[in-house]
Amino acid sequence: MLAVILSSVAVVIALLYLVFSVRFYLNLERDLNYSLARIFLKSSSIYAFIILVVSILLFTAGRIMSFEILFGVLPEDVILFVRSPIELLATVLLTVSLVMLCRITRRVSES
Repeated sequence: MLAVILSSVAVVIALLYLVFSVRFYLNLERDLNYSLARIFLKSSSIYAFIILVVSILLFTAGRIMSFEILFGVLPEDVILFVRSPIELLATVLLTVSLVMLCRITRRVSES
């Protein structure tokens, strides 16, 4: 039951990530110099990049757990109860950082 719930939530978050990835790309494509200037001038972009780094670290921790399970160091039950929630949290943080970057790079007149 827990695996089904985690999978369902992961699909929704992945779709949100896809939508905001396209929006971020379009913001950059529309006016690259403006978007880059906003990224480097807004102080909230620092938090977006910190969240991005934390999500990458969590994802890496999940991958390390996968190798430990593969080599027999950890039991396979760890996948469901530890690795899946960690990777879900990493995906949520990645999406949050992308949403923050989308808000930073959009034109002020689009508010």
